[in-house]
Amino acid sequence: MKTAHSSLFRKIIKMILSAFIETIRPAITGGITFFLAFLSGINSFSQRYFFDQFSVSEGLAQSTVYCILQSRNDMIWMGTQAGVTKFDGRTFYNYSVNDGLAENGVRGICEDESGQIWFGHDGGKISRYDGSEFSVIKGIDPYLSSDITSIILDSLKRIWITSLASGAVMIENPEAPANHLIYRHYFGNELSDRVFSGYVSSSGKLYFIADPNEKYYDADSLKFKNLTLNGVPRYYMTTSILVDSNGHTWIGKHNGGAYRYIPERDTTIMIDLIKSGLSSNWVSTICEDRSGYIWIGTWGGGAARIDKSDNIQVFNDYNGLPGTKIWRIYEDREGNILIGTNEHGLCVFKGDHFISYNEEDGLRNTQIWAILETGRGDYWFGTNEGIYILLNGDKDGDIIRYNQLHGERIRFLKEDRMGAIWIGTEKQGVFNREVNNQLGYNPLINNYITNGMVTAMEIDRENNLWIGTLDGLIYYEIDNRKVTRLTQVQGLSGNDISSIFADSRNRIWVGSEGKGVTIITGSKFDKLETDFGFTPTCFTEDHNQHIWIGSKGRGVLLFDAEKGELIKTLSEKEGLLANLINSLNCDEQDNIYIGTNKGLNKYIPSEEMIYSYTRRSGFTGIETKPNASLVDKNGNIWFGTVSGIIKYLPGRDNRTIVEPVVHITGLEVNYKPFSLTDTETFSYNQNSLIFDYRCITLNPDGVLYQIKMDGVDLDWRPPDTQTRVNYPALRHGKYNFMVRARNSEGVWSKEPVTYSFVIKPPFYLTYWFILTAILTLGLLIFSYIKIRERALIRENRLLEDRVRDRTAMVVAQKEEIAQKNKDITDSIRYAQKIQ
Repeated sequence: MKTAHSSLFRKIIKMILSAFIETIRPAITGGITFFLAFLSGINSFSQRYFFDQFSVSEGLAQSTVYCILQSRNDMIWMGTQAGVTKFDGRTFYNYSVNDGLAENGVRGICEDESGQIWFGHDGGKISRYDGSEFSVIKGIDPYLSSDITSIILDSLKRIWITSLASGAVMIENPEAPANHLIYRHYFGNELSDRVFSGYVSSSGKLYFIADPNEKYYDADSLKFKNLTLNGVPRYYMTTSILVDSNGHTWIGKHNGGAYRYIPERDTTIMIDLIKSGLSSNWVSTICEDRSGYIWIGTWGGGAARIDKSDNIQVFNDYNGLPGTKIWRIYEDREGNILIGTNEHGLCVFKGDHFISYNEEDGLRNTQIWAILETGRGDYWFGTNEGIYILLNGDKDGDIIRYNQLHGERIRFLKEDRMGAIWIGTEKQGVFNREVNNQLGYNPLINNYITNGMVTAMEIDRENNLWIGTLDGLIYYEIDNRKVTRLTQVQGLSGNDISSIFADSRNRIWVGSEGKGVTIITGSKFDKLETDFGFTPTCFTEDHNQHIWIGSKGRGVLLFDAEKGELIKTLSEKEGLLANLINSLNCDEQDNIYIGTNKGLNKYIPSEEMIYSYTRRSGFTGIETKPNASLVDKNGNIWFGTVSGIIKYLPGRDNRTIVEPVVHITGLEVNYKPFSLTDTETFSYNQNSLIFDYRCITLNPDGVLYQIKMDGVDLDWRPPDTQTRVNYPALRHGKYNFMVRARNSEGVWSKEPVTYSFVIKPPFYLTYWFILTAILTLGLLIFSYIKIRERALIRENRLLEDRVRDRTAMVVAQKEEIAQKNKDITDSIRYAQKIQ
C-alpha cells in the first residue's frame, strides 16, 4: 500500500528556512536590478481536493448525518439528530415530529419494494413514509425498546431492523398496512441482543455485526451462524462489513484498522495507519464505488480511498475534507461520493480532477491574472500583489513569494527562448527577469506604454515580444533590442489592444476593443472580415490550424485561418455558461477549454458535446481571469480565477454518463397548490397552471431545461435554467406538459416527463348543452312555424268567410241594383208607351 502525506518534519524545515531568509534579507535586497528569488514565506502546496459541503447554513436540519439513502425517485434522504432531511440537489426539506415522524434522531433508512421509506430512531421507534405522509409503526414497539442501529432490505424484499439491545426484527410484508405487518423477532442465543449493524451483499447474503461475533444468515437452515475469516482478529470490535465486486470481504475494526479477506487464497490483508497509511485505525464505515475503489471512513482521520492497485489516497481537513469523523459513505446514481459526518453535515466528493490552491496554501492574494510554466518546470503566478512561484513543478513543491515586485499588479508572464521571463503589469509597464536573476526595465519599451498599462502580451516563434497598450501595439525584437510602435496608421483595426496571439505559422492575431481582429503576417496587415463588430479577448489554435476566438458577449468564434471564414459559433444558446469568454485552451485531443465569468466549459468537437464545470462540480474559482490559463507539459490545464488557482487533470475526469431524470415537483392551479396525479381534469375556471420541475442532481448549476405544452407550444422552447413555468388563461381542451433536461455532462433526457390533463369547457360549450340548445331552438322554430301556419290558416278562413260574405253582399247589391235598373227601365218604357 502506498500513500500521499505531508510530513511534520518537512513543515519544520520550511519554518527554519523561512526564518533564516528573513534574517539575511537586508543583506541581499535593495536594488530593482536584482530579481533574486528571495522568500517572504514558504508554504507547501497541499493539493486541496473539492468536497461540496452542506450543513445547517445550507438548509440541513442538523450537522450530524448518521445515514444516507437515495430513493428510486432520486431524492437524497439523510438521518440526523433532528429527524429526517430530504435533498433534491438545491433545496433541503426537513421533517420532524411535527410532520408525523417518530421522536429522536434517525440512525437507519431503507426503501422497500413498494417505494415506502423506513426510518429507525434512537429509542427504538420506527417511522414510515408512504410518499405523501409519515406514520409511526406502533405494532413493533413490543419488540424494540433500544436505539435502532440499521434498517436493510433483503433479496426476498423483507425488512430487517437491528437494535443496540433488543436484537433484530424482520418484517415479512413491509408493503402491508401498519396493522397487518408480520414481525419475527431474533434475540438472545438465536442471534444476540446487541446487533450493531446489518448488511446485504450483492449476492443477497445477510450479515450481522453482533456481540460477541459477526454472523451471517444461512438461508438453508434458517439460522444465524458465526462468520469466521482466516486472519481476521476477534480482539478488535467489528464496526463494518463489505463484500466487494471481486468477492473479497472487508472488515472494519474499532482501533484495529481494516482487513480484506481474499477467499480464493484464504488469506487476509491488513490495512492500518502505520503499515499502509490509513488515516485512522478506527474504521466506521466501508463502501465500494462503481469503479471498484474501496472507500473507508474513519473516526477522526477522515476518509481513505483504495484504488485497484492498492494505492491509498487520504482525504481529511488538510486537503479538502472538512469533517474527519465519518458516519456513512454512500455512492449516488451519478457516481458522487456522499459522506455523512459527525459535525460538518454532508460532504460530497465529485472526483479528484480539480485541485485548488488559495490562501491556505500561501497565496496571500488570490486574484490570479497570469500563469506561466517555465522551462525549468516551475509555475509562476501573477497576482494583484506581485508574483508567486510553485517550485518543483507538478509535485508537492513550495510556494515562494518574491519581494522585488511586491504589491505590483502583475497581468502577464511570458518566457523567451533564452529563459528570460517578461512581466507585464497594470501600472509600471514591462519588466524582464534575466536567467541570472537580474531584473531589467527597458525604457525603450516602457516609453511607449501609456500610463504603464499593459493590456496584452505575447512572444512569437521568432522570439519577438508583442505588447498591447491603450493606444497601439509595441513590437520588440528581443535578440536585436529593437522597438517598433504599430497603430491604425500601419493597418491595425484599432489602437486599444485587447488580446494578442501567435499561431503555429507565426501569424500574429491582434484583437482591438470593439474593432475585431487584425492578422499580421510579416509586414502585411489583414483585417478579419465579419458582419459584426466584437472585442476579442483570447485565442487558441487546434490541430487543424483553425483559430478559436473568445469575445466579450458573443461567445466563441471558430475561424478557418486560411480562408478567413467563420465556421462555428458557441454561445449560451449552444450550452456555454456565459458569452463573456476570458480564456481559451486546446489540449492534445483537440478539446477546447473555455473559461468564462460563470465557470468553465469543455467542448469536445468530435462529439459536439459541451460540458460545464461550476463551483458545485469542483471549479471553485468560478470566474476565470483573462488569459490566465495554460496547458502544461503533462497535459494538465491551469486556470487563474478570482479565488485562486485551479488545476484540472483530464486523466482523472472519468465521467459516468448518466441520463438526467426530470421530475415535475409541484403544480399550482389558480395560484393554489394542487396535488399531482397521473392525469387530472380541471373545470373551465381552473385554467391558470404553474408547473415546478427539477432534475435531481448534485450538479444543478449546469442543468438546462426545455419545456413544451402540446396545445400551446408549436415546438420545444429554447433551453434555459428556469425550473418554473406559468401557463395562464388556458382554453378548454386536452394538454400534455412535457419537460426534458440536459445535465452538466451534456446529456439530454431520452424521454421527457409528461403530465397530461384536461380542462373542461364551460357548460354552455359542452356537447350536450350545444345539442340541447340546437334541438330546443329547432323545436322553437318548428313550433313557431306550426303556430304561424295555423294562424295563417285561421286568417285565411276568416278572410275567405269575409270574402264570401262580401261577395254575397256584392251579389245582393248587384241583384238589388239590377232590379232597380230593371224597374227604372221598365218605368221608362212604360212612360214611353203612354206618350
